[in-house]
Amino acid sequence: RIAPETRVLILSMFNDREQIAQAHCRGALGYLSKDDAPERLIEAIETISAGGRYFPPEIDGRANGLSAKQLTAREREILQLIAEGKKNSEIAEVMMHSIHTVRNHRARLMKKLGAHNAIELIQAAEEIGLLYLAPPKGER
Repeated sequence: RIAPETRVLILSMFNDREQIAQAHCRGALGYLSKDDAPERLIEAIETISAGGRYFPPEIDGRANGLSAKQLTAREREILQLIAEGKKNSEIAEVMMHSIHTVRNHRARLMKKLGAHNAIELIQAAEEIGLLYLAPPKGER
């Protein structure tokens, strides 16, 4: 919050998808496991210094490195509303747009994320760190 321009690379002993997705959702630009080779650390630092992101393929691979910055603010907002289970008509009402506009945004999101339906859209967004869905209570 004090220095939002700071670029963060997480180096962690944890290498599970949930930890990586949480780091991404909280603004980290990269994530490496301590088990990764030293060359990957240098590559990650150079990538982030050049303005890129550096996450394991299981997070970045689905949408070819798509990042939140490549989605418009409106697309991110619609993605969040879809993840909350809202229908197109409800999203249109909340955003004060026509249902056709919402459908167009949804279609663009699906194309960008390589999804064919809302479930795939949400899964793809979570996999690359655009959304973080907490497990249902009792599964933690």
